[in-house]
Amino acid sequence: MNILDQKSALIYFIEDLDIEMIGSILDPDVKCLNESKQDFLRIFANCFDLFRRKGNSLLVRTPGRCKFSANNGESFIFSGDVSKDYIEINILTKEGRVIGIHECYCFSDDMADRSGHKVYIDSKRGCPF
Repeated sequence: MNILDQKSALIYFIEDLDIEMIGSILDPDVKCLNESKQDFLRIFANCFDLFRRKGNSLLVRTPGRCKFSANNGESFIFSGDVSKDYIEINILTKEGRVIGIHECYCFSDDMADRSGHKVYIDSKRGCPF
């Protein structure tokens, strides 16, 4: 594992479905999905559990672009290695630190494998498995 900064660590632990390590690396005051860190971790843990119940042991990352993001972060699709279900995430950083994580609702990348179902990690949208 070659982790150079907080964003790289976050990506690595998302791919590994490791909510505990995500919790340990994010700053206490970070806002994710417009939720507190603790609420975000609970919501994200529920989605990770759904991926595992579908037989996934990791998520495969594909970089891309969120078409309608006002956040100007880096965008990725993370697809389950078995189910191919996926989440679309926009990661905002400042000076090497993660300052926000948002869901992307209109991802632009023709190379991404979208043969599975989209998973909405936002608590208001639910996780439609």
